[in-house]
Amino acid sequence: MWMFAIPFWKLFTDYPSFYILNIRFISSSLFMLALLAVHGELGEFFRLFQTKKNRLLFLSAGMALYGNWLCNTVAPMIDQLLEVSIGQYLSPILLIFLGRLSPIQWVSSLLALSGLLVILISYGSIPWIILLVSSTFFVLTMLLKGTTVSAVQMTAAQLLALDPLAICLALRYEAAGQGFYSPGSGPAQWFSPIAIACVSILPMLLFNKAVKQLPSITLGFFQYLGPTLSMVMGVFVYQEELDISKLLALALIWLGIAIYIVSQVQEERMSAPSKAANRFGK
Repeated sequence: MWMFAIPFWKLFTDYPSFYILNIRFISSSLFMLALLAVHGELGEFFRLFQTKKNRLLFLSAGMALYGNWLCNTVAPMIDQLLEVSIGQYLSPILLIFLGRLSPIQWVSSLLALSGLLVILISYGSIPWIILLVSSTFFVLTMLLKGTTVSAVQMTAAQLLALDPLAICLALRYEAAGQGFYSPGSGPAQWFSPIAIACVSILPMLLFNKAVKQLPSITLGFFQYLGPTLSMVMGVFVYQEELDISKLLALALIWLGIAIYIVSQVQEERMSAPSKAANRFGK
């Protein structure tokens, strides 16, 4: 579904990209509140905001999500899909450094980071999309790790925490006649936020469900499928330039990912007999 989001965002190139980003936040939070209401969880949800610790967590997570969605929304509209893809490739690699690494995992991680170094040197400027995508995903994962709040409530809370900012910015564009509800707009524009919310939230809900049901190796594969499809669409559908520096960076990142996945498969195969023995012993 993430793949189909790319041409979807390109439908809104006539509107300011930051307006679309803020409408995405507002409509998605309304979608989540409706979902919580259907399940009768609104009272429990709003009680989460009673503690200062939770409010700080939701605000921090909301800011990280805002930065991540900024790239994922704006990049397709300005033909920068390759940068988003590279950032998405790097995101899981950064998380690897939080655990104890085997020598082979150190090699895979350093190869991926070498790809980032190639980009930093060749660009001559800061590749803000790549750095923002990878860093915000890293921060968001760290903030959500270990929280006892359910995935649905956490998603709604981090969206709602930044809604005041999103509403103010969206109203500014509406006042300037650049929004969906400006004079001359019709039903296609009026109902666009509903489509934006569905495209934003449904993949997140499906992914959260998959995390609990799919094996880690399968999940790891799908984690890299998204940026691969984005890259393919960027190069072959939207004709973005794949120069030598980007190609070299991607080759290093792919090599690092391949080595890491192989090491994970080997670890799971080695641990399988001991797990089976433990079950048999019980």
